[in-house]
Amino acid sequence: MKKTIIIGVALFLMQQAMGQNIDGDALNKGLIKDSLGDFKAAVELFSGAIITQPNNAEIYFYRGNAFFSLKKYQDAITDYDAVLKIKPDYKEAINNKANAFYELKKYKEAIIYFDKTIQLDSKNSFTFYDRANAWFKLQDYKKSLEDFNNSINLKADFPDAFYDRGNVYFVKQNYLEAINNYDKAIELAADRSEFYFNRAMAEFSLGFFEDGCADLNYANDLGDKEASGYLKELCK
Repeated sequence: MKKTIIIGVALFLMQQAMGQNIDGDALNKGLIKDSLGDFKAAVELFSGAIITQPNNAEIYFYRGNAFFSLKKYQDAITDYDAVLKIKPDYKEAINNKANAFYELKKYKEAIIYFDKTIQLDSKNSFTFYDRANAWFKLQDYKKSLEDFNNSINLKADFPDAFYDRGNVYFVKQNYLEAINNYDKAIELAADRSEFYFNRAMAEFSLGFFEDGCADLNYANDLGDKEASGYLKELCK
């Protein structure tokens, strides 16, 4: 979500440079509040800007992002819908609407809007990644794997995609392939405790207890709260 907010701020600055008329005072103050994490104040300022420019898609977009940050996902969807009435192909709003549905656990609806985003931009690794996670929640592991593969093909240095692809293989009880993916995730981001923890679980599943205990120690050292209990139980 932060990625799309940054895109929104950049768009506003570009429009200002081009001399396009946006309610600069309220909007600029709203963006500043948003960047400082004061999302409630940002919503109020964006709402004021909307009063003077009710047909400005960008302001609804920024307010939708602020609602999203406040975990008011239905309000965010309402604002993204307002954006799309004005600009039907506003890719970032479509993508963020998908993410809002995901947070509401409405995974089928999320996939519909991830599909629309991919139709507009088939080169974005993150959208395939997000859709893969939605498929995973629906337990459609075949489609989830396909989308994680697409994500990795577009961005080979994406540790979360390798990690979550490993989780799909873990659920499918293909523990060796899970470990291969956790290995790659750790190679790319060695400070993530969950990568070591899940690799340990795959290693234990294959009877690799020494490796599993070593990974639990790594996870514990990185602050994983579950690792300590498993160390006491499995690595006495």
